[in-house]
Amino acid sequence: MDPLIGLGVSIFFAFLRYRVPAVPKPLATGGMAIGILVMAAGFLPEPYKPTIAVLLLFLLGVSSLGAAGYLYWQHVAKRTPTADVSTPQPQQGQGGKGGSGEIFGNSGTIIGGRGGKVGPGGLGRGGDGGGGVIHGDGGTIIGGEGGSVDGTNIWYPPAQSSYIQFLESQGQTPDFNVQYPGAGGATAGWLERQEVVVKIREEYFKKAGQDAKVQTSKIEGVPLEYINEKLREFGLPWRARPAQKYWYLYYIPDTP
Repeated sequence: MDPLIGLGVSIFFAFLRYRVPAVPKPLATGGMAIGILVMAAGFLPEPYKPTIAVLLLFLLGVSSLGAAGYLYWQHVAKRTPTADVSTPQPQQGQGGKGGSGEIFGNSGTIIGGRGGKVGPGGLGRGGDGGGGVIHGDGGTIIGGEGGSVDGTNIWYPPAQSSYIQFLESQGQTPDFNVQYPGAGGATAGWLERQEVVVKIREEYFKKAGQDAKVQTSKIEGVPLEYINEKLREFGLPWRARPAQKYWYLYYIPDTP
């Protein structure tokens, strides 16, 4: 085989890369390498010169190997690692932050509100509790509670405002089922169960001849055992227990 053929192939691919930048560099480099191999084969002694068929088969193998390496580099090795989006990551609920405040003065008191809770399997985020600002000396800021996130087996009462502490400071006890100014909204799951308990309490007062307490009563006005016994009679799986002193928390117990 004439070495000039190999030289021509090398020059062709080198010129092609120079004139047509769109030609991939690995392709041009491979073409020049093939030309050099062909040229080198032409200088071998006559008994060792490969036939044209053997040389073409060798060049085809080298070209295939080079093309496979190039494709692997472009589509696998150079690919930027990305997060696996095939399996959605479970979301996690978060209770709202308790309210706080700021005082621009020499004295004053800030009582932060409690953060919200999250039940097992809860999703979403509770609202943050309200706060306040005082410009001057003295005064007290009581932050509101952060909103809680219901779980699959627990339903929290609404977040309460600092008005509850104000009533207590005046020697008063908040009424049952009354949302005082600044309180958070109730979730649908808790509100549904609260309505059932309100009816149980109304029935209790009417049977006891205490109709006036149907409109205004305290949480301790009806024994908790009575409420849970009624829920059991209704075939409901959830129960009530006091929470935040003046409200009920509803939950599904581990044992009926």
